[in-house]
Amino acid sequence: MPDYIPNVRLRAWRNEQRLSRWQMAEQINATPIGVAERLACDEERVRRWEAGEVRWPRTPYRLALTQLTGLEPEALGFTQNRQTGSRLIEAHVMPVDALRAEAELYGTMELAQQLQASDVGTGTLEALAEAVDLLCRAYPVVPASTLRDRTQKRLAQINHLLAGRLTLAQHRELLVITGWLTALLGCVHYDLGEREEAETARRTAFEMGRQVGHGELVGWVHEMSAWFALVEGRYEDVVTAARMARLWPAPAAPWCNSPCRKLAAWPALVTAAKPTAP
Repeated sequence: MPDYIPNVRLRAWRNEQRLSRWQMAEQINATPIGVAERLACDEERVRRWEAGEVRWPRTPYRLALTQLTGLEPEALGFTQNRQTGSRLIEAHVMPVDALRAEAELYGTMELAQQLQASDVGTGTLEALAEAVDLLCRAYPVVPASTLRDRTQKRLAQINHLLAGRLTLAQHRELLVITGWLTALLGCVHYDLGEREEAETARRTAFEMGRQVGHGELVGWVHEMSAWFALVEGRYEDVVTAARMARLWPAPAAPWCNSPCRKLAAWPALVTAAKPTAP
């Protein structure tokens, strides 16, 4: 999946103004540039900006944004596209940026909460999901201890939200978000050699996924079990866990290569790994 980094500064400005995406789009169209250029900004365009899918809007939109906000595009979080000669370089840089962006995004989410009457206001769940995705993207390069501490902190904060006023749909979505964070925590624990904590986190994530019927989360947790077994040389358990994972939709987590993608070759792996009788 593309490595989009959300534009947290633009989202923060919109939240401070208490505008919906549709309202912001209408105000952009009503600026002098918007009228002169007959801009047709809409809610989807603002969403793409905030999601980081568009890093540098076209000139008329940049001018209209400046007229609306009084800020230059760079101050709103936009950056000009910088071509690099190596996707490998981008792959190494992006996760580091993701950890910083997650902290900024979480601050924006807390601001959004303060502007709402309910404990989980408009956009809070979306911001949380994006924050979790950013933490997951940071997994390949951020020190495990740093990521463990950040993930545990976020889990504590989200657990506080779970104790607040929620609709059934909001409660379910928060459980899914918590499940993904707990799965990430299990992976980090395992990287640190904390196997008991890793297995506890894995089982907890499984229960959350099962409780809300989230196939991707349950499937990923089975793949975690396969990974643990593979590292520990329990090859038959690897195949068993991988087969269980294949009963669920393909995992969506972008932060690890799935060991189940090579399931077809594993029976031969297990056979080869078994000691030969003397």
